[in-house]
Amino acid sequence: MSELIAFVHEAARCRFVAWTATAHAWAVYEEDDGILSFVQTHHSRSAQDAGLVDELVRHCLATSRAEQRYVTPLCAAFFLYMEARPETHDLLSPLGLRLYSD
Repeated sequence: MSELIAFVHEAARCRFVAWTATAHAWAVYEEDDGILSFVQTHHSRSAQDAGLVDELVRHCLATSRAEQRYVTPLCAAFFLYMEARPETHDLLSPLGLRLYSD
Protein backbone atom coordinates (compact mmCIF):
# COMPACT_ATOMS: atom_id res chain seq x y z
CA MET A 1 0.00 0.00 0.00
CA SER A 2 1.74 3.15 -1.17
CA GLU A 3 -0.94 5.73 -0.37
CA LEU A 4 -1.00 7.60 2.91
CA ILE A 5 -3.53 5.98 5.25
CA ALA A 6 -5.43 7.81 7.97
CA PHE A 7 -6.83 5.84 10.93
CA VAL A 8 -9.40 6.91 13.52
CA HIS A 9 -10.83 5.00 16.46
CA GLU A 10 -14.43 6.11 16.87
CA ALA A 11 -14.96 4.55 20.30
CA ALA A 12 -18.45 6.03 20.73
CA ARG A 13 -19.50 4.20 17.54
CA CYS A 14 -17.48 1.06 18.36
CA ARG A 15 -15.49 1.15 15.16
CA PHE A 16 -12.11 1.81 13.64
CA VAL A 17 -11.98 3.69 10.34
CA ALA A 18 -9.25 3.84 7.69
CA TRP A 19 -9.17 5.86 4.52
CA THR A 20 -6.97 7.04 1.71
CA ALA A 21 -7.62 9.49 -1.10
CA THR A 22 -9.28 6.69 -3.09
CA ALA A 23 -10.63 4.11 -0.62
CA HIS A 24 -12.20 3.66 2.80
CA ALA A 25 -12.89 0.84 5.24
CA TRP A 26 -14.14 0.38 8.77
CA ALA A 27 -14.27 -2.39 11.34
CA VAL A 28 -17.14 -2.66 13.80
CA TYR A 29 -16.60 -4.26 17.19
CA GLU A 30 -18.45 -5.11 20.37
CA GLU A 31 -16.63 -4.60 23.65
CA ASP A 32 -17.11 -6.74 26.73
CA ASP A 33 -14.80 -6.94 29.74
CA GLY A 34 -11.75 -5.68 27.84
CA ILE A 35 -12.31 -7.98 24.85
CA LEU A 36 -12.91 -6.52 21.41
CA SER A 37 -15.04 -8.82 19.26
CA PHE A 38 -14.71 -7.69 15.66
CA VAL A 39 -18.07 -8.48 14.08
CA GLN A 40 -18.06 -6.71 10.70
CA THR A 41 -15.83 -4.97 8.23
CA HIS A 42 -17.12 -2.68 5.52
CA HIS A 43 -15.08 -1.31 2.65
CA SER A 44 -15.20 0.33 -0.72
CA ARG A 45 -14.41 -1.92 -3.66
CA SER A 46 -11.10 -0.14 -4.16
CA ALA A 47 -10.13 -0.70 -0.51
CA GLN A 48 -9.88 -4.48 -0.88
CA ASP A 49 -7.88 -4.17 -4.10
CA ALA A 50 -5.51 -1.67 -2.48
CA GLY A 51 -4.89 -3.75 0.65
CA LEU A 52 -6.59 -1.23 2.91
CA VAL A 53 -8.62 -3.88 4.74
CA ASP A 54 -5.44 -5.73 5.80
CA GLU A 55 -3.92 -2.42 6.91
CA LEU A 56 -7.04 -1.69 8.95
CA VAL A 57 -6.94 -5.12 10.61
CA ARG A 58 -3.21 -4.66 11.35
CA HIS A 59 -3.94 -1.26 12.93
CA CYS A 60 -6.80 -2.64 15.05
CA LEU A 61 -4.63 -5.48 16.32
CA ALA A 62 -1.74 -3.13 17.09
CA THR A 63 -4.11 -0.88 19.03
CA SER A 64 -5.51 -3.88 20.90
CA ARG A 65 -1.99 -4.99 21.79
CA ALA A 66 -1.00 -1.51 22.97
CA GLU A 67 -4.12 -1.31 25.14
CA GLN A 68 -3.59 -4.88 26.42
CA ARG A 69 -6.94 -6.08 25.09
CA TYR A 70 -7.89 -9.47 23.76
CA VAL A 71 -9.58 -9.96 20.39
CA THR A 72 -12.30 -12.27 19.10
CA PRO A 73 -12.20 -12.39 15.27
CA LEU A 74 -15.86 -12.99 14.38
CA CYS A 75 -15.78 -11.46 10.89
CA ALA A 76 -13.98 -13.02 7.94
CA ALA A 77 -11.41 -10.24 7.48
CA PHE A 78 -10.10 -10.58 11.03
CA PHE A 79 -10.43 -14.37 11.15
CA LEU A 80 -8.48 -14.94 7.92
CA TYR A 81 -5.84 -12.31 8.73
CA MET A 82 -5.15 -13.80 12.16
CA GLU A 83 -5.35 -17.38 10.90
CA ALA A 84 -2.49 -16.65 8.48
CA ARG A 85 -0.39 -14.92 11.16
CA PRO A 86 0.27 -17.07 14.24
CA GLU A 87 2.23 -14.19 15.77
CA THR A 88 -1.14 -12.52 16.44
CA HIS A 89 -2.58 -15.46 18.36
CA ASP A 90 -1.43 -14.10 21.73
CA LEU A 91 -4.19 -11.51 21.28
CA LEU A 92 -6.94 -14.12 21.01
CA SER A 93 -9.64 -14.22 23.65
CA PRO A 94 -10.68 -17.63 25.01
CA LEU A 95 -13.48 -17.73 22.42
CA GLY A 96 -11.04 -16.67 19.71
CA LEU A 97 -8.73 -19.56 20.62
CA ARG A 98 -11.65 -21.98 20.32
CA LEU A 99 -12.50 -20.65 16.86
CA TYR A 100 -9.11 -21.81 15.58
CA SER A 101 -9.10 -25.14 17.39
CA ASP A 102 -12.16 -26.53 15.57
